[in-house]
Amino acid sequence: MKIGLNILVLLMLFSCSATKKNIAKDCIENEVFKKKYFTSIKRVEDYVLGKGNKKSFQSSLKFISKYTQVSYNKMLNYNNSYAKFEDYEVDKKKWLEWYENNKCSNLK
Repeated sequence: MKIGLNILVLLMLFSCSATKKNIAKDCIENEVFKKKYFTSIKRVEDYVLGKGNKKSFQSSLKFISKYTQVSYNKMLNYNNSYAKFEDYEVDKKKWLEWYENNKCSNLK
C-alpha cells in the first residue's frame, strides 16, 4: 500500500513539473513590442534624469499609457515631468510588473 502511494505521489510531481515547462514553452513574446516598450521606459527615465528631450518623453508616456497606468497627476507642475524621482520609480515598477504579467498575451 505504501509503495503504491509513493508511486502515485511521484507521478503527480512529475506531471506537475512537466506542465510548468509546457507553459513556459508556450510563451512567445512579441520582440518588436518588447523593444518599443522598454525603449519607451528608457526615454522616460532619460528625460526625468535630465538627459532626454521633451518630445520623446511625451510620446513614450503616451505609448506606455495605452497599456498600463501612468501617474499624470504627479506631473502637474511647470515642467510637466515627475516632480520627484520616487514618483517615476513607482510608475516604472508598475510598468515592469505589467509587462511581466502580460508578455505572453501576444502584445501588439
